[in-house]
Amino acid sequence: MAAAKAMLDEIHDDLPVQTTDHNTYILGRIKEHNIVIACLPSGDYGLVLANTVAMQLMSSFHLIWFGLMVGIGGGVPNDDADIWLGDVVVSKPTGKYGGVVQYDYGKAISGGGFQRTGMLNRPPQILLTAPLVYYGVIVSANQLVRDSQLRNWLSHDLGAYCVEMEAVGLMNNYPCLVICGICDYADSHKNKEWQGYASAVAVAYARELLLCISISDIDCMRSAEDAVSARFNVPFDLIRLLVIANFLGRQKELEQLWHHLQLQNSNSRTVAILQGLGGIGKTHSILPQLPGQLLGQSRSYSATNDDEIEQNARQVLKWLAVPGNSRWLLIFDNIGQYSPGIEDGYDIQEFFPTADHGSILITSRLQSLPELGRSFPIPIFDTEESLLLLWQSMNLHILDTITGEEVDQDWCLDMARTETNRLNSPWHELALVAVGAMVPGTDEQDYWQLQRRLLVHADFVRQMVRSDHLTDDVSVWSAFHSLGNLYSDQGKLKEAETMYQRALAGYEKALGPDHTSTSDTVNNLGALYAVQGKLKDAETMYQRALAGFEKACGPDNYQTK
Repeated sequence: MAAAKAMLDEIHDDLPVQTTDHNTYILGRIKEHNIVIACLPSGDYGLVLANTVAMQLMSSFHLIWFGLMVGIGGGVPNDDADIWLGDVVVSKPTGKYGGVVQYDYGKAISGGGFQRTGMLNRPPQILLTAPLVYYGVIVSANQLVRDSQLRNWLSHDLGAYCVEMEAVGLMNNYPCLVICGICDYADSHKNKEWQGYASAVAVAYARELLLCISISDIDCMRSAEDAVSARFNVPFDLIRLLVIANFLGRQKELEQLWHHLQLQNSNSRTVAILQGLGGIGKTHSILPQLPGQLLGQSRSYSATNDDEIEQNARQVLKWLAVPGNSRWLLIFDNIGQYSPGIEDGYDIQEFFPTADHGSILITSRLQSLPELGRSFPIPIFDTEESLLLLWQSMNLHILDTITGEEVDQDWCLDMARTETNRLNSPWHELALVAVGAMVPGTDEQDYWQLQRRLLVHADFVRQMVRSDHLTDDVSVWSAFHSLGNLYSDQGKLKEAETMYQRALAGYEKALGPDHTSTSDTVNNLGALYAVQGKLKDAETMYQRALAGFEKACGPDNYQTK
């Protein structure tokens, strides 16, 4: 942290942070860039701690443009890169990897043990003043690499240039560029002699990189007004909602609704109520049109407890009230009660932002809401619209097949029994295995987008499949483990814990309590508890995982270490 502070052109005063943020920050400026510097606690390292630091930083500083993870790492010399002590390795997407790879605990290294190599020699003097910079894959994991055979395998199998222990934990929540100064060769001859120099040269590279990036480059030649508006652009996401394709009708009512909301010019606040009977199509009539109306912006938060829900709600309201951020639409869907002025009554206005700008849309069956804004009733279909809806909904292939045939009562009963016993169907088990097999690891390119697309399928199979009706096939419990990884990567920690526990119960029954797959799940539970602050539970899981790996693999195996 001292090296990073020394690179600042100017040091700024401290700013208030969230009460849940325990990081220590140095604020300053390099050229045109305002800088927030944070580091891991002294003597601590690992992906869980890096993850915690990143999440706390983002909770206090909401307008971070990009991140640079600057630190030290072990060099992985190979035929493509003659890496010396004091050189710099920068993460770069290479082949199928996104720049940083977390290698799998479950892969064994042939030979095992340590293979001694030469001592750390001092490089030629010219390399001290002119270190080389290499761009490629950096591998990261929650263990310190002191094994030359493991290092060589990482080079051969992944094309790695450097190994370190924090990048994966950070990039899961905060994608950034990783810069590592080489302080050793990731073998048994580790020492701290080169760590100071390596960290300093990595920070120096980060400074030079920032000097090459101007604010105009970041704004992509946009005007000042567009640059300010761009701060409020966030990815549009309807993944949690079921959107009906080719939704029929309501065009006249929707045109009037969007004209009233004036989403492209919301300098004064407008409120609209889409009112109609339950099931008439209030929500599904607006969902297909949202992407076109909002120009691809939406904002979402995840939470695992009531405190986080309240904190995230406050963050949303604060973001909506920022001056200049007026082109937003806040939707309150399916409001079922409204009783203002009554003790313990429900008043939806309490959740309105305080800012007098933006647009608010409420969908409800209640008749008492028009006092909040303009009402847009959704009428029932007329005869022509009803016939058109029926025609579009008909499956003509099935109709052609059964037309003129008598109804088989036994067949109907079989269908009913199938629906009644749907939770026991082996097809749901197969669906679980299929979804689990498709969960991408964090080392794959575009893994975040792929995982987001899988969430809706994971939620479905998670609710449909019951553990007490599953077979003892290991692939089933492996699927639960993969779903745990998916939910953990996406910040859905409660769901992740449930999936890991189901996987653990299955592995214990099918493979035994000391199998490496069982211990791997136990280890993941420990990491999950650590992120949640359940340190006692985390310690218990880690100790159990360590005992399991020692019994299955021996104390000197790299998995145990």
